[in-house]
Amino acid sequence: MKSLEQAFGRALKQLRKEKGLSQSDVVKLSGIERAVFQRYDSGRRVPMVKNIILIAEAMGVSPGTILDLAYKYWKEK
Repeated sequence: MKSLEQAFGRALKQLRKEKGLSQSDVVKLSGIERAVFQRYDSGRRVPMVKNIILIAEAMGVSPGTILDLAYKYWKEK
């Protein structure tokens, strides 16, 4: 994996799809602006802790689940 941003985006997208959620669903449930969430989901930005928690709550997972998967992808070289 090239960057932490890409690893986070890959993890976020995978978990979101596993939960059967669209980007719009997560945006509505989390209260995060659509354009901001799209940057996270596409691997262009990593959210601050507050937003990781909001996203995790919206998707019904723990923040650690997202971070653990992102870390796994990031360590793949």
